[in-house]
Amino acid sequence: MLDTLEKCTSRIKGGFVEMRGQSRRVFSVRVKDGRIDKLMRGLNRGVCSRILIDGSWGFSSTTIINEEAIMKILEDAEALARSSKSAKKRRVEIVQVEPHIDSFETQMRIDPRSEDLEFLVEEALEVDKETHEYSKSIASTSIGFSIVDDELYYVNSEGARIKQRIVRCFGDAFVIARSEGKIASAYESRGRQGGLEVFRETPIRDAALEAAERAVRIAPKRVVPGGLYDVVLENRIVGLLAHEAVGHTAEADLVYGGSYLSNKIGRKVASEMITLVDDGRFPSGFGTMKYDDEGVPTEKTIIIEKGIVRGFMHSRETAWQFSVSPTGNARAWSFEYDPIIRMRNTY
Repeated sequence: MLDTLEKCTSRIKGGFVEMRGQSRRVFSVRVKDGRIDKLMRGLNRGVCSRILIDGSWGFSSTTIINEEAIMKILEDAEALARSSKSAKKRRVEIVQVEPHIDSFETQMRIDPRSEDLEFLVEEALEVDKETHEYSKSIASTSIGFSIVDDELYYVNSEGARIKQRIVRCFGDAFVIARSEGKIASAYESRGRQGGLEVFRETPIRDAALEAAERAVRIAPKRVVPGGLYDVVLENRIVGLLAHEAVGHTAEADLVYGGSYLSNKIGRKVASEMITLVDDGRFPSGFGTMKYDDEGVPTEKTIIIEKGIVRGFMHSRETAWQFSVSPTGNARAWSFEYDPIIRMRNTY
């Protein structure tokens, strides 16, 4: 695919041109209360183009992968960039970066493409049954496995040419318990970037039984009255707060629009015990990639260091606005969307 994208990109003269291709293989199974609730295997492929001309972006995508269709979305993106210029309140500029020719692949021992995945269906059924039998208080169970296998292609008019394969394996368990007329639920998940070995190294059975134990234990308890309390936070709650309450406010497009961290560089916003980073190279992390969707190398970005704001997450566009280097945080969930600033692995 890279050759075709590169060939088509070279035909557009003037402006900055980039193209992304994607081939996503998905497998998912979910068993609910002893029955298969969902079983799906799919393949989604497509290409998109984004063009910057005279300070305006144009974007277009297609699921048809041949030269004619690719040239059509390039022409559409070019036309959109030119026609939207008059409606823009602000001229878009991007910082210059070194174009990379490279490849990256998730490290894995057992490639999902090389194995029959029927064993995951059987395991989901077995774990669901075992979880139901954990206690008479268990009212409902749901056990799932998912594999997302992405091939990503990137080229631009500056000479970048990048191929990446990112494989993520994930399992989860949701349990509802009923006791003394009260209901409680618990959720546990296991997963990371990697091959099928992930399901062996982090068994969903352990997660399901942990969720069952917690739901059964909590169900008969009284509800804590609303109010202010001193609490000890579990690491996952800390992670949730780091992501939602702080991480999003450090995405530079939101900072530019006036988030809580606007104009806070160098200022103290938390205890000196707090350091927060966003890391695109964290080993086997869900958000780990070598390059973002603008072809920029990912990195470990320090957002808060010992309570003091040190930096933000950037795309090439916001890096120009802030007169800094991009951090490799431009991401798009699929080829159907243009990249925006998103977190990688934030902790």
